[in-house]
This record gives sequence, C-alpha cells and structure tokens, in this order.
Amino acid sequence: MKWSSMALVLAGLILWGPACQKAGTRAVLRLDPLKTVGVIKFYNLDASSQYKWLESGLALSLIGDLYKQYKVNVKEQIQLEEKSPLLSRLIQFRDLKSPAVMRKAARTLKLDYLVFGEYQVNQRKQIFLTLFYLDVAGEKDFQTIRLQGDLSQLLDLQNKMILQLMEKIGISLSAEEQADIFKEETKNLRAYEYLSLGYQEHLRDRFEEAKRYYILAQQEDQNYLLPYLYLGVLYDAHLGDAEQALASFDKARRYFAKQPLVYHFLGDFYFHQKDFSKAIESYEQCLSLDPRYVNVYYNLGTVYQALAQEKPLNKKIPLKKALAYYRLSLACNNRDFESLNHVGSVFYQLGKKDSAAVYYEKALAVNPDYPEANCNWGLVLNEEGKFPNAIAAYEKALNVLRDDSRHPLYLPTVWNLAVAYEKMETDSCNLKAINSWNYYLNANPFAPDAKVALAHKEALLNKGKKK
Repeated sequence: MKWSSMALVLAGLILWGPACQKAGTRAVLRLDPLKTVGVIKFYNLDASSQYKWLESGLALSLIGDLYKQYKVNVKEQIQLEEKSPLLSRLIQFRDLKSPAVMRKAARTLKLDYLVFGEYQVNQRKQIFLTLFYLDVAGEKDFQTIRLQGDLSQLLDLQNKMILQLMEKIGISLSAEEQADIFKEETKNLRAYEYLSLGYQEHLRDRFEEAKRYYILAQQEDQNYLLPYLYLGVLYDAHLGDAEQALASFDKARRYFAKQPLVYHFLGDFYFHQKDFSKAIESYEQCLSLDPRYVNVYYNLGTVYQALAQEKPLNKKIPLKKALAYYRLSLACNNRDFESLNHVGSVFYQLGKKDSAAVYYEKALAVNPDYPEANCNWGLVLNEEGKFPNAIAAYEKALNVLRDDSRHPLYLPTVWNLAVAYEKMETDSCNLKAINSWNYYLNANPFAPDAKVALAHKEALLNKGKKK
C-alpha cells in the first residue's frame, strides 16, 4: 500500500506530490542488504496433487529464511510479477530454463540473483529437491543445489538448502546467525503443511480458507509463531477485523515476548490503524530486541512523516525525526532508493527544494524506473519551469504505473502531466493536456476535484475554438 499523495496549490493549479510509501509494505530487511534475491515458487514434477501444497510451502520457507537473514533483500513472486509482465508470462508458461531471457527480466527488476525450484515425492515418501539460482550479473547458466531424503526430514532438508544457497551466493553466516534463521520454525510437518496451504489460499484471495488453515496450524503447534502473525495480517488487511487482528498479535506477544518479529508486525498493524504512538512504541521495542532490523528504521521514518501530515502546523519536529530514521536506514544501505526518495520528500515538505532534488536524483540514479521518485522529480522540475523535463519524468512514471491503473499514484500523475502540458502553451501540448484531462475525468468522474479538471479541459477547448 502507498500513502495518498498530498495536494499542493501552485500558481493557481493543483499539483500532487510528493509521493511516499506506507510502513509495513516492505519485508523484514536486516543489516547491509547487499544481495537482492527474487524467489519464484517451486514446481511439483509429480502428476499426483497430494503434495502440491509444497509448491508454495517450499517457496514460503525459503522466503521466510531469507527475510530473517541479515544480508539479503528478498523479493517475492507476487512482487516480481507486478513489476515485470515478461517474467509473469514466463512463470505462467513455466518457461524458466532460458538463462538469457530470465536474466533480461531479472535485470529490469534490479535483482542480483533469481531463484526457483522443483521437487518430486515418490511412493516411498522420499523427496527430491532441486534449487536453481541465476547470477544476474554473470554469464553462466543456472546453477543447481540438489538434496534428497525422507519426507519426514523435509524441514532439515530445507535448512540445508538455505545454508548452501547462502554459501553459493557468497554470504557467510556465523553459528548465531544460522540459529536466527530457523528461530520461528516448527518441527511439526503437519503444522507446516497447514501454514503453507493457508499462505497459498491467502495469495489467491480466498481469505476464509486461508484463515481456516492458519488456525489449524496454530492448533497443531501452539509454539509456531508464524500462524499467529499471518492470521493477524489476514484479519487486518483483508477481513477488516481490527479486533481479531489485535487479538492474534497479542497472543503472539504473550507467547513470544522476546521475538523482535512480533513487534515489527504489531508496528505495522498500529500504523494501519493510524495509532502512531503505539506504532512507534512497537517498532522501538523491535529495535531494542534486535537493532539490525533495517526495515524498522525505514518504517519509523514513515510514521513520523505521517504525523507531520496530521499536524501540518507543527510538522518540523516529526519531519526531523523522520529524516533521522531514513538516514539510519541509508547508513545500512546507501543504495536504498525508497529511503533516498523519502529523504527527498521530507526536504520538500520542509521547503528545501534544492536538497529534495538532490535526493530524488540519487534515487533515480539507483533505479531510473522508480515511479515515486520520477513523480517527485517531475514536481520539482515543474516548479522550476522546466516543463519538458517534468513531462518526461511524469511519462516515465506512467510507463511503469500503466500496468496498475489502481495504484494511488496513477491518477495524480495523470493530473500533473496535464498541468505540465498546459504550461507548454502550444497547440500540440494543449491537445495532449485535453487527452490527459479526459482520461482523468473518465477514471474519476465523482472525485471532489473533477470540477476543477473539467474547468481546465473546457478552457483549453474554448482556446482551441477561438484559434
């Protein structure tokens, strides 16, 4: 989810910006996330559907282990497909064995490694696992990790698989870090199966079925942390039941009081409920238990930035705190383009447009296609009267956002583009501005600002008639 953009009035025209992100939308990252790994699901090579649940279960376990690791930024399949239609098609047709095509898709997604797997369970309940990983910057074919054993040993096999993957991609782990990876796991295969089935239904938007499986996983192993957290997210984000969500998170807090992950999820929950003081308290508790949760520094920045929006007359104090937390996030990873963009947006809100421009450019230097930074950069260029450059920035953002027209940044960017075209004051640009206003009005006919958009459109049409 994203924050809604803020409306600003500039030279009599409404402009929208800067674009920001909500806390909790990024996964749990840890210190120095130098490697970005994209994970696609595992494929069942057996004709039987008895163990099909492992397709999502094995991927979920791998994703979870990577999230809990201190040197990896992991991207899930659902995130990858949203950003890359090419990769989405390859996954749909199971056409994943061409390293050249996969490398092309992975490079556009800014991945260092791309990972997927296959498995098969025979009649004697032996499982054969193959993990494929692609070094995106290199030239080699897919490399493989192969493991086999009894199905009853599945969880141990998965632990071996993640440790071998870490070694292959050049990440060494201490004994303490290895123990951290497996801290929230279960040894109960049935509980793991239920969690995997719930996650699978969750991804399919079958939320009641997901809830049923998460509860079964809890009942099967009450010492398994993840079902409590996933159930809380389900109630909060999809079932609209904040009371049940809080009850699930509170159970997790009672049973796992020393687990920082619990307080990370609680912070996300309180942020969504706009209880910013409790969100701050939860995130700070997470960091007191483990200061390596880089994502929590980022999320604390967004909480303080949200506080500044709620109290515009007294915004300097929370904005300065937001800036401090974003800088802590950048101290751990100076190529974090989301934090760079946020530092720019904080400077923009503080009225320091030159400093904002510097950080928007830094974010775009890391990821030139990042739509939020392009929108914000376009806003600054527009204010400087550099309308052709502003138009180029907005159009670059829309090229990414067109695949998701429901994105909360999409229509404000269409608005900004129309305004920039109007400022050019040429016949061809006026026509493009009319087209942009038309699109905005068709997509948003009952919005409070629709009358303003209509007035702009009619003024341009009248100007054309007079000519």
